[in-house]
Amino acid sequence: MSNSFKNVILLIYFNHKHLIYLKDFYFKLYGNYFKSLIFISNCNHPQEQGLVNDILYIYTQNGDLTHRIFAPFYQIYKSELEKSDGLFFAIDDCILNMKLLENYNTDKIIFNMFQSEIKTLDKHSGWQWDRPYEGKEAIYRMLEDKDYYSNFHIKNYTGCFSDRFYLPKKYLNDKTFGLFQLFAKHSVYLELAIPTVILTIEEDLEMYQSIKEEVLWGEDRNTRFSNKDYLKKSLIDNKNFVIHPVRSHTYPEINEWLLEIIN
Repeated sequence: MSNSFKNVILLIYFNHKHLIYLKDFYFKLYGNYFKSLIFISNCNHPQEQGLVNDILYIYTQNGDLTHRIFAPFYQIYKSELEKSDGLFFAIDDCILNMKLLENYNTDKIIFNMFQSEIKTLDKHSGWQWDRPYEGKEAIYRMLEDKDYYSNFHIKNYTGCFSDRFYLPKKYLNDKTFGLFQLFAKHSVYLELAIPTVILTIEEDLEMYQSIKEEVLWGEDRNTRFSNKDYLKKSLIDNKNFVIHPVRSHTYPEINEWLLEIIN
C-alpha cells in the first residue's frame, strides 16, 4: 500500500478548449505530486478531433459525454498506464486539495459510491435518469448492443457527481475502457455512465476510499470560490479534498490563492 501518487498519471479534461492556456497553472499546482499530467479538451465539432501539440481533442457535447475521452486516451497512452500505479481524473474546474492527498492510498478506488443509490435499472428515476435521449432511454439502447450482451453484464446501476475519480492500475484494462466506450457510443449521460462503469468493475465497497468535497449549485455556483477567505476555509479549515466549480478563468486571482493555500 502506498500513500504516494508520484507514479500516478493525472488526466485533466477541459470542457472548453479556449481554457487550455490554464494547463501551465495545473502543472504548477499538481506537477510535484504526480508522475505526469495529460490534458484532453472538448472541441466544438467532431471534425476537430485529434491530437494537436500534445493535447487530445474529443467532441463531448460540452461535457455531457465526457467519458468519450477515455477510449482514445487509453489507445494513445496504454503503455504509459502500464508503467504507472494508477489514473487520477479531474475536470478542470474541479480542484484537488494536495495537502490531503497523502490521506489516500494508490491501491483502492477514490470515488464516493453511495450504497443507497445502487439499484437495478428499473428502480432508478430522477432528472439524470429521465433525461431525454441520454438517460435510461440511452441505457436501454445500450443493452440491445451486441457488444454489450457478448462481453458485459451489468447487474446494478448508479448515478452521481462524476467530475473526479482515481482508479488503481489493476482496473486500467480493456474491460474498463471498453465499458466507457460502450456507454459513450449510446450517449449515456456522464453522471450515469461513469459511476456505473466504476461500480461494474468493482462491486466491493470496501475497495473504495470516500472523499469530503464541497460542490456548489444555484446562485453560489459561480461566485463563492472567488472569495479567498471562503476558499481557504473550505480547503484548510473544513478539509475538503475536492471543491467544484472553481472559475479561475473568470477570476484569475484564484490561481495564485490556490498555489498559496494548497501547494
